[in-house]
Amino acid sequence: MKKLFVLSLFIVLLMPASQASGPFVGSSVEVGGHFGIGAIMPVGAIDVLYTPSFAGGFDLYYTYMANPYFGFTTGLSFLRLNSSLSGQDVVSTYLGEMKIDLPFEGLVTSQVHCIGTTTTVKESYQLSFIEIPALLAIRNGRWYYDLGLKFGIPIKANADYEYGRTDFLVDEIYRTGTVLDDPVPQEPEAGSHGSYDPMKGRSASIFVQWCMEIGFSIDLGSSSALSLGAFFDYGMHDVSLDNPQNAELMTLNGSKIEQYNGAINSNMMTHVRYYKAGIRLHFNFGFGSHIGGSGRKSKRLI
Repeated sequence: MKKLFVLSLFIVLLMPASQASGPFVGSSVEVGGHFGIGAIMPVGAIDVLYTPSFAGGFDLYYTYMANPYFGFTTGLSFLRLNSSLSGQDVVSTYLGEMKIDLPFEGLVTSQVHCIGTTTTVKESYQLSFIEIPALLAIRNGRWYYDLGLKFGIPIKANADYEYGRTDFLVDEIYRTGTVLDDPVPQEPEAGSHGSYDPMKGRSASIFVQWCMEIGFSIDLGSSSALSLGAFFDYGMHDVSLDNPQNAELMTLNGSKIEQYNGAINSNMMTHVRYYKAGIRLHFNFGFGSHIGGSGRKSKRLI
């Protein structure tokens, strides 16, 4: 990331500045939107495929250029991100309780460790959130480069899931400390489907992304311009999701078993990270001046 930033900054600063007008100093407001693809990626060693889908929304940015080349950008974006994943023969691990018959004790309840294999797993996600950028703004003539962080605050989320049959094998009995060399098969669980809110109880969570954007502006006159750029945002950390399926008790041969550390029932999505990339188009309305080569000031934005 550091090497990419240094290289990109070097390229931008070497780009020839426009000779039509001098560098811009002052404030500007940007109104527009960005669109492209994005994905919610499961974190961990999970054998599933995630599929990128639509990502985009509307922007309202404010930029202040303290000098002709460097400034600061912030603002507000309202965004939508869709994503999905799928997998076959997904392996999970579980912690549950079963009744076992022990010598001199009779029928007792013991914790057991299970391995579950789910034939098919499909999940899709829709996330709406607010995004606040904090960016270093770099300008060189018509070219611009923004680099920094974006802070996302989820406002609405939904996940749909569909699971196939799950086969269980008990491989350890904790009451006796017995590890089974030949795990014992149990009654399989039928497939299930439904939906849940992955951000339930976490509406105030904030996720942080690295971001970069490079583009150019076209002068429209009257202190306004049209800008087109390419952006890439990538999550800096994992986001914790809240899935009620993870705490649900399941019946295993007349006993209860609770999901422990597996991939079925959306446990694969307990922690995620996401990215998005695409095009940003926005109109600039300037409230500053361009400094011409002779030191004259002009009200033109570009």
